[in-house]
Amino acid sequence: IQVGKKSYLDKVEIKPKDFIHILETSNEKLSTSQPAPAFFKEIYDKAAQRYKSIISLHISEKLSGTIQSARMGCKDMEYSNKIHIVDSKTSSVALGLLVMETAQLIRKGFDLDEIIERVKLAIKNTRIFIAVPTLKYMIRSGRLNKTKGLLATLLNLKPILTINSDGNIVEAAKVIGQKRVIKKALDLAIKYAKNVKNPRFGITHVVAPELAQWYGYKIRNIFNSSKIIIAEASPALSVHIGIGGAAIAVLGDS
Repeated sequence: IQVGKKSYLDKVEIKPKDFIHILETSNEKLSTSQPAPAFFKEIYDKAAQRYKSIISLHISEKLSGTIQSARMGCKDMEYSNKIHIVDSKTSSVALGLLVMETAQLIRKGFDLDEIIERVKLAIKNTRIFIAVPTLKYMIRSGRLNKTKGLLATLLNLKPILTINSDGNIVEAAKVIGQKRVIKKALDLAIKYAKNVKNPRFGITHVVAPELAQWYGYKIRNIFNSSKIIIAEASPALSVHIGIGGAAIAVLGDS
């Protein structure tokens, strides 16, 4: 996370609640950038000494240079053949669902090749829908052109964003007003979940716990899903979607 000229490792050197304070009070430019390769080298060195293989799942390559840093970090390592770097083609709580799916496959005793194959299939069956209540943070972080953002703000247009199969952020829908953007994100998530088997859900929010709980309540009523992950958004997402933003991720079986 970049705050002016200072940088912080997401959830390591800066916690969500501390970043929210910065988001609300700082006039500094806020943005994101990938960790250095040396960071990954240190992590991989420690893990390689304890485990036979490492599966390293990352935010979409189209959204961040993080996976490139990971590849560079393990390039000349003695244990580089033990490290399997996977592009999740998604982000945030959707990536969290994929990590949990990977851990479950490991616990079930699948061999490495089958785990990676199943994870890549799970990636294809994962979607995220992001409700953006205000565009000012996307303009501030540089994710949205200032002129386009100001025009949309004047028209009270609110986007629902998703990440497509290539790993790019695209607009799933656009509505007028904050109440409609909240409902539309839920509608899109439910529609997708109804078209997959055994849907699993993850919800994340930026200082909007009531909204996250409401999403969870609505989803449980339709799918009888007892396990829904609800988590605070990391600063890496908060910096773009801002306070009041939320996202619903769905992972299904083919």
